[in-house]
Amino acid sequence: MQHQSKFRVHGRYNAALSGTEQPAKPRSRHSQNTLGWLFDMYERSAKFAALSEGTRRARSNIIKAIIAKNGKVHLGEITEKAIRKGREKRSATPEAANNFLKTMKAALAWGVDSGLIDHDPARNVKKIPTKTDGFVPWTEEDIAAFEATHPLGTMARLALDIILCTSFRRKDGHLLGKQHVRDGVIRYRTSKQGVWVELPLQPRLEQSIEATETGDLTFLVTQRGKHFSSASSLGNTFRKWCDEAGVTKSIHGIRKFNAEVVAEGGATESEMMALFGWQTADMATLYSRKANRGKLARRSAHLLNRK
Repeated sequence: MQHQSKFRVHGRYNAALSGTEQPAKPRSRHSQNTLGWLFDMYERSAKFAALSEGTRRARSNIIKAIIAKNGKVHLGEITEKAIRKGREKRSATPEAANNFLKTMKAALAWGVDSGLIDHDPARNVKKIPTKTDGFVPWTEEDIAAFEATHPLGTMARLALDIILCTSFRRKDGHLLGKQHVRDGVIRYRTSKQGVWVELPLQPRLEQSIEATETGDLTFLVTQRGKHFSSASSLGNTFRKWCDEAGVTKSIHGIRKFNAEVVAEGGATESEMMALFGWQTADMATLYSRKANRGKLARRSAHLLNRK
């Protein structure tokens, strides 16, 4: 990678703007103005701290891998060409390539905003297009199979009912507890986007909670009676419960199943945003269009009938 003089690194934090030297920042284990140093500062920032627990953990793992090979590289050598090369090296697994790019973009953009650097070489680098539709939605048959294996009163059944009746992501489902329910209404601030969601406590979920020995602060607990330490911990346990029921799909597929159900039922995009905690209409529009295509196809299929 060639040094680009236009990519200047500020040794002082915003000193040029204020005319005075800013208070000293925490020392980094990496040499100043290297990629490792920038990542170190980024992980100590309020911007990084504001991310969800799962996002922080995933991003830290990516940062650790990048630093292991390129932590000593001077920031002046981090060019757009170098970032594209890093993306292409991971292109065999597009999600890994895009996660690498997302992490680089986040750190470099933060560096510009913080005044540590004055140029973001990742700004114009695009993600690798992926054809996957993501998590596969559950079906009524999947739900029936899970229910047949895990009867009412089991922790597995309660986990299913929580996600099925709230459409929460697993990171919110594993934190839901008695303190979030009052007067028959669930009030919860989502972890990913910080959106308040208010939902009626459905009879199915209420019955499942009453039939199960739940925890004090969280409904869902481990075999030892302790709350799940993380969303990943719940996800791993739920995977085992699915395997026992012969269901090959993930816990997030339940949320997608619900999105399809409410879209097919005619929910408006605003209603879907409120129900699923989406801040923009992008996802609601996606499901609405899919549902409408299905309805139009069924309505017009008779035109293909041949005598």
